[in-house]
Amino acid sequence: MYTKSLIAATLAGLASAAPLVARQETIDTVGIIAIHSTSPIHLSGVSENGLKFWIRKDTATYCPVVVEQCPTGNTTQLVLSASSETVSLNTVVPGGQQAYIASDGSLSATQAHSGNIGTGTRTPFKYTPQAGPGRVGIVQFNNTGFTACPSAEDADVYQVFALGYSGYVAGEACINISLGTAIVESTPVWQYI
Repeated sequence: MYTKSLIAATLAGLASAAPLVARQETIDTVGIIAIHSTSPIHLSGVSENGLKFWIRKDTATYCPVVVEQCPTGNTTQLVLSASSETVSLNTVVPGGQQAYIASDGSLSATQAHSGNIGTGTRTPFKYTPQAGPGRVGIVQFNNTGFTACPSAEDADVYQVFALGYSGYVAGEACINISLGTAIVESTPVWQYI
């Protein structure tokens, strides 16, 4: 009995003597590219447009005229942390915007001022930061990559879908991709539309 008390007291003393080290969470602002080395979309930028994510489609943003100083950002940027399973978009609009997977499996963005995702899901995204200069980070959904499917309106434009979304089945013309990330020093947008 005495030995157990001595061990417990010693461990408690050691724990209180150990310095407390605050865990520092790194939050990265990143741009995104499609990675599939033998495909025609390899290293193409990924952009938000119409609250969906696309390859070879311009980013769509908006800032109301009542805002005195609209941010000048004009590219799609995500805000990510390796310790979080959610993905935010780099906006300044009150309430922000988040990425999610819609019920059809598409990588999507919430409307500004709203967290509504219908029957879709916000998690589990996984971010692995870039390991150093000249390297890329990776974003996954449900520990799986994504796929890019040709748009019905323009065969050169591809929409991004999550392979890890339950029930999603990629079409024959779709290309499996990884979403690579690189840290960017860029101005946010007011909101994506």
